[in-house]
Amino acid sequence: MSDGVPERFVPEQMHGELIEAEHLGRYAWAASLAPGRRVLDAGCGMAYGSAMLAEVGAQEVVGVDRSEPVLEAARARVGGSVRLEHADVNALPFEDGEFGLVVCFEVIEHVEEPLAVLDELRRVLAPDGLLAISSPNRRRSQGNNPHHVYEFEPEELRRELCARWEKVRMLRQHDVVGALVYAPADAGLGPFELEARSTAELGEEEVYTIALCGLEPLPPSPPSVVLTGLFVLDQWIRHIEAQGDELKQVSALRTRLSEVEISRAGLLDEIAAREAQLEAVWASRSWRLTAPLRRAFGKG
Repeated sequence: MSDGVPERFVPEQMHGELIEAEHLGRYAWAASLAPGRRVLDAGCGMAYGSAMLAEVGAQEVVGVDRSEPVLEAARARVGGSVRLEHADVNALPFEDGEFGLVVCFEVIEHVEEPLAVLDELRRVLAPDGLLAISSPNRRRSQGNNPHHVYEFEPEELRRELCARWEKVRMLRQHDVVGALVYAPADAGLGPFELEARSTAELGEEEVYTIALCGLEPLPPSPPSVVLTGLFVLDQWIRHIEAQGDELKQVSALRTRLSEVEISRAGLLDEIAAREAQLEAVWASRSWRLTAPLRRAFGKG
């Protein structure tokens, strides 16, 4: 963790938060590509996504991460469903063309040489394989994550991917607000299918850029939505309003402090002017001539 920002998504600690929907949403979208393929989850972190890919019928899922302690914690979570290895994404310990699907979500912005990582992902991907990759959109993120070395703008990422793969499909990931209608009996059934209808004006600037790449024609990639936990919007709004009230109080205090500083500066200027006047009196000829008189009356 740096500046209060965690480097990785930790499911147990962030359950029900927006960040959970963001991370699981990417893997839920990629899961349709995994059945029957040998999959590499490059930069798997806690391997929650690796497990999702294994559950849908992947031939094998291998997750790699550069942090051995993180991998140890992940192994305790996923058991034997995923093979986890300690490795850097810029030097993968695999043969050329070894994987039919490579997933690399929210990783390339963390490394010093992201283009070298793209080359390495290209190397281990089979000729008929697919790469699913994502990165935060620099124009939206404002560089507020201290763990990120370089964030791509969508056109930058598209250009680098097209230099390595013949087929590239650019997609967008947005955070949206929704309302769920369901039968009470469905609440305890775990994940369930739902019908989603969008009324949102999504605009031109995605929060995250996702791309699907390959050397051959790409399979369909339908829209995907993930709901996590119960997010009570009105509580969030009240929280924001409370923060707004606090900001107003801070602003009022800053205004008062500014007024005090201005008043203090004015007093200091007046004192300096008075002292200058005194210095002028003390340096004057009349002050020197009247010195004996002041001494006679005990005035110094």
